[in-house]
Amino acid sequence: MIKKIALFQILFSWMLIGSLLSAQKVTQIKFEGLAHLSSTTAKEIAGIRVGEEINAGKINDSIKNFFSQGYFKDVWVDQQGGVLIYHFEEKLAIANVDIKGYGSGDEGTKLLEGIGLKKGDLYDERRVKKAKRTLISRLESQGYYDTVVDVSTTPIGESSIAIVFDVNKGEKIIIEEQNFVGAEHLVQNDLELDLANKEKDFLGWMPWRNSGEATVDQLEYDAYRVKDVYMRHGYLDAYVSKPLMRVDFGSYKGKVDYQVVEGVQYRVGTIGITQDVSGLNTENLKDMLLLKEGKIFNIKRMRKDIQKLEEAVGNLGFAYAKVAPQMHKDPEKKIINLQYIVQPGKVVTINDVIISGNDTTKDRVIRRYIYLAPGDKFNATDLKDSKNALGRTGFFEKVDVESQRLSSDKINLLVKVKETSTGTISAGGGYGSFEGLMVNASISDRNFFGSGINTTLGFEISKRSTNYNLSFVNPKVWDSMYSFGVSVYKREYEYIDYTQDQLGGSMTLGRQFYRHINASIGIGYVD
Repeated sequence: MIKKIALFQILFSWMLIGSLLSAQKVTQIKFEGLAHLSSTTAKEIAGIRVGEEINAGKINDSIKNFFSQGYFKDVWVDQQGGVLIYHFEEKLAIANVDIKGYGSGDEGTKLLEGIGLKKGDLYDERRVKKAKRTLISRLESQGYYDTVVDVSTTPIGESSIAIVFDVNKGEKIIIEEQNFVGAEHLVQNDLELDLANKEKDFLGWMPWRNSGEATVDQLEYDAYRVKDVYMRHGYLDAYVSKPLMRVDFGSYKGKVDYQVVEGVQYRVGTIGITQDVSGLNTENLKDMLLLKEGKIFNIKRMRKDIQKLEEAVGNLGFAYAKVAPQMHKDPEKKIINLQYIVQPGKVVTINDVIISGNDTTKDRVIRRYIYLAPGDKFNATDLKDSKNALGRTGFFEKVDVESQRLSSDKINLLVKVKETSTGTISAGGGYGSFEGLMVNASISDRNFFGSGINTTLGFEISKRSTNYNLSFVNPKVWDSMYSFGVSVYKREYEYIDYTQDQLGGSMTLGRQFYRHINASIGIGYVD
């Protein structure tokens, strides 16, 4: 009876508190400890307004909403009459993430990009543990086993933290033996040609020999590479199993086995081309193909032939031409008949050429080497030659020329370049018993102020000699097909009996006749 009365009193007390809470209204909302969110944003997240009745359920929901933002370790609420005070303990910001014990700085940077943590993120132990597991998995995929990763943290101020992953790389698995069970017509060296995982060679530690180090994440793809080797030798029906790797973790030596069924070797029967493009001759197209009737089939050559056909059609303006091969095998005769179906699409014209990434090199300099202009009909060879010509200038580390489709018959050419350093400065000196102290220096730039002009200025001075030289070469005078160069030098040399004083120079004039053929003529003068 006493227990029942006590329970009734507790229930009555909670009901009374609840009724008081429901009767109390919010007069003010305060936030303490916020750094990542403004008070205005916090009020929106809380979802509670001044003037509303205080509701314990809504307060709990608001706390959940704040936790869902991912910024806070802890959130709690104090009530002082009608005033709700939200207290926040925010997560620390990651000031730096570093990996020690893993190769060079570049290797560590690449690995950091894949572990899911970076500077500026909020510190979360679960994410750090996940990053550690990712790091170990990455190393295992590269063939390192029994890797140990220790994580240490260092507070920086009151709101930041630095994380260090200390890597003790495990042992590399060495493939001591690799077998292709069932392989009869191709030797192991041929089958291993393109594999990421190869059997260790004798003296495998030497640079040009196979070390046998396993790259585990590439194992499943190696089976396809072996299959491709067979298809290059005409074995279209070849079966290659997934590799089975067995490892002795005492010595970290491995053995890899493939099960192979070679099948028959096919020769090319007939080759046909189905096309109705005006200006293309089917027989001429067949003559340029690498695959020939009666020869052993080679999948690599067939791929190149498809590219050749697409380029030939593309040279007539069909930017999105496709060539679909139809392959008809005859296992009894051991031949394969090929039929290439040309799907040209529409003739495409260039709407605009948009250049980006050239901070120094002028647009007009780049356009010299682009053989397509707004209003031109698309040409696949011109596109390829443009990219190659820009690469040969030496002005750029990377060149990409892509098409941006605007409609079925119009495209933009997007020329994206990444410039490289084109200038050099050198200085030196020495001492000789006859010349005495010698000093020399030179400065050159093959893309002077982004103009495409190659300039050089240098000097060499000693007790007995003085040399100066200046030269420049403009490979495209006024953006024409002509080049012009001038070189001037002055030399003085003091011999025992006399002094030689020379002033000289040269001029060269050149012309580009075709894209890959240039000729020049020069004249020199010495006083």
